[in-house]
Amino acid sequence: MNILLKQLAELVFVNLYGINKKQGDESPTPLPPMAPSLLPIPEGLDPMPDYPAFIDLSHIVWLNSHIPQKHQHKWRFLFSSHIHGESFSTMAGRIIDQGPSILIIEDNSGHIFGGFAPESWSLGPNFGGTDESFLFTVAPKMRVYPATTYNNHYQYMNHHTKTLPNGLLMGGQFNFGAIWVNADPFGEGSSAESCSTYRNYRRLSKDPTFRIRSLEVWGVGDKPLSVKESDERDVSVLDTNPEAKAILDMAGRTRHSEGIREPPPL
Repeated sequence: MNILLKQLAELVFVNLYGINKKQGDESPTPLPPMAPSLLPIPEGLDPMPDYPAFIDLSHIVWLNSHIPQKHQHKWRFLFSSHIHGESFSTMAGRIIDQGPSILIIEDNSGHIFGGFAPESWSLGPNFGGTDESFLFTVAPKMRVYPATTYNNHYQYMNHHTKTLPNGLLMGGQFNFGAIWVNADPFGEGSSAESCSTYRNYRRLSKDPTFRIRSLEVWGVGDKPLSVKESDERDVSVLDTNPEAKAILDMAGRTRHSEGIREPPPL
């Protein structure tokens, strides 16, 4: 534990004061963190120096230690009800297709809780996610609730439908979710007394229904490639250099990349 605290203190001083610089370096920019898996690099907060944070450094380190290691190096700021407004449509638009993420809620009683969504959020009638999902509380106590694999009700989000609930849900079932964020009106939520999706679960909020004081969503790890970006990565060098293709044709050389392409979708 002493080593962990030492590393944490070094990270704080490096990032806040830039003390770990080479001799003669007058640049105010601090060096990168030495242990990104301990304290993630924040991305997306540069334009907001007065950001109203409601979790502290110890919460971030503790939460980051529970997400898969491949995502621990970076947290990407996606949505804040204080910054972007109390709008479910805005929140959905900013978190869809952003990869794994952490949802953090503070209710009107000061309880802070949330969940890790291991897959990108999407709008639709079906549940998504994997058993890497977990729920947590950080105030008044720090607890984590891992998945039981009893069911796959890890993450659900829907809007503007008449036959299914409109909102965001993690764990449990409709009307009895471990975390339920109502779409309309936005700002209301609930947390069920019991939930078989997560082990040793206890109600996360102080009361079964609550008003949302603050809500944040952070993408963790690198942003996934879009379909367009993935397609561009699959483009052969010959596709972007027709002169090279013509020279190979004239020389009678085989274009090996032509034979290993995946067939286009029907």
